[in-house]
Amino acid sequence: MQRCQWALRNNPIFSERGHSVSTGQSISGELNAFFKGQIVPLSEAKVNVMTHALHYGTGVFEGIRGNWNEEEGTVNIFRLREHYERLLRGCKLLMLDIPYSLDQLCDITVELVNKNGHK
Repeated sequence: MQRCQWALRNNPIFSERGHSVSTGQSISGELNAFFKGQIVPLSEAKVNVMTHALHYGTGVFEGIRGNWNEEEGTVNIFRLREHYERLLRGCKLLMLDIPYSLDQLCDITVELVNKNGHK
């Protein structure tokens, strides 16, 4: 059984609203990606060769880390909200329109980690 939850963490390395993902899956099949508003198999997430980012390097990057907690059976995603706050600020500077709110981005990430069964 899989479940996603937003968990409060007392650990100072986590944000006020830490993110935990519980999964009973292991990564055995194809990974998934969030593409054009939905979670799809990674092999279906294709971009056009004329994409601006490909030709001109337009992009904003943010690395997000999650650690598996064997005792709790969860992936604890480190400061997810803060990562997306920085990403959204960078997108605003480059005038890149992101059609998702901060909360939606966090929810999508938790769902994707859960679906991919990361441990």
